Amino acid sequence: MSTSTAAVSPISAPAAAPSAPLNTISILVRNKPGVLVRIALVFSRRGYNIESLVVSADATNAAFSRMTITCSGDPDTLDQIIPLAGELYINLHLAGVVLGHVLLGCFLAWLQGRFVAAPNPVESYAWLMMALWTVFPGSLSVTSQIYVYSFWPIYAYFAVKSLWSWHSSAAEQRRFA
Repeated sequence: MSTSTAAVSPISAPAAAPSAPLNTISILVRNKPGVLVRIALVFSRRGYNIESLVVSADATNAAFSRMTITCSGDPDTLDQIIPLAGELYINLHLAGVVLGHVLLGCFLAWLQGRFVAAPNPVESYAWLMMALWTVFPGSLSVTSQIYVYSFWPIYAYFAVKSLWSWHSSAAEQRRFA
């Protein structure tokens, strides 16, 4: 009887190509079935690769788990993933939804009043765009990005207008003094 021994050799990994930097994200989620799948889908839809995933029960509250995700991908996409993962499980129940619709309606009524009272077409357009983009996206992260990145000309217009009116009133006070 002959015995053969197999030599175990470590598998050599091919040389790694330069890849995107690794990012580590920690998320506190509800301890419910399907949460892991939904979080993983948010990452996969954006082309992010999850390199490592650790899920453990939260020490302070048993109803939650902490996910620690190490992922690689485009750094600009990460700015989109984090708000989406945060919005995924905000559950405000019926009272929160009703309150949110009431607040949104009040805000839109205020924007409509500003639109109607605008003294010139530029301001009218600015208020109209703010009202449209408040309602249209349907996502808090998209709306906030639109307000920050897309409305800078509107903000600049209102800032220049405020400074101009302040400068004009200061000049009048100097003239009467």
